[in-house]
Amino acid sequence: MPLRQNIIIYGLALFLSVSVSASADQETYYDRIHLSVAAEQEIDNDILIAVLSAREEGEDHAVLANAVNRTIKQAVEQSKQVPGIEVRTLAYQTHPRYQKQRLIGWQVRQTMQLKSGNIRALSQLLGKLQNDLAIDSLRYTISQPQREKVEQVLIKQAIERFKQRAENISRYLGRKKYRLVKMTINTQDQTVHPSQMRTLSVMQESQVAAPQVEPGKQTLRVTVDATIELVVK
Repeated sequence: MPLRQNIIIYGLALFLSVSVSASADQETYYDRIHLSVAAEQEIDNDILIAVLSAREEGEDHAVLANAVNRTIKQAVEQSKQVPGIEVRTLAYQTHPRYQKQRLIGWQVRQTMQLKSGNIRALSQLLGKLQNDLAIDSLRYTISQPQREKVEQVLIKQAIERFKQRAENISRYLGRKKYRLVKMTINTQDQTVHPSQMRTLSVMQESQVAAPQVEPGKQTLRVTVDATIELVVK
């Protein structure tokens, strides 16, 4: 057989092989239905997180840095004396200040985070720390043990609702049962944005009242997305 004919036959065989393979990959499924159900519950926020900062401006960078370091160190030590409060230092920033392209000074700033389930104690502590620090933000969240406990209940509720809906659809369409093809379970909670606080100067206000805190609630939601296939027999 001539070489040209061999090449043509080989190419045709390869084309048929690829076509069959692609057809198998794109197999069409019938009697498949996508379902989405959800269960949700309101939960009390039981964790308060506060971010505070110390800031100094002036011409001598070393003096400014020492002042910020001293303020943050005192705040950390004071916070650690209150039981049940987690303390963590955050970003440390130094920025030059210019006027008409000439360096006129520096700004030094450092932040720290306080987190606690004892919201009353943390609120009282914030009232004391505000004499030296500015409160940048307050936000509330749900503790992990409470979240996991509620999630388990909601997952069970959502799956039961899915089963009931799948059975109803199968019956409405004249099928006795269905086959579960795929299922995903997602958990979402309402986003709580930090509360922006007014920056207070120690020179303007030497005694600052503790911030008014109201934890409120969040809505935890579990969604079940699933695909079922109706069984003919």
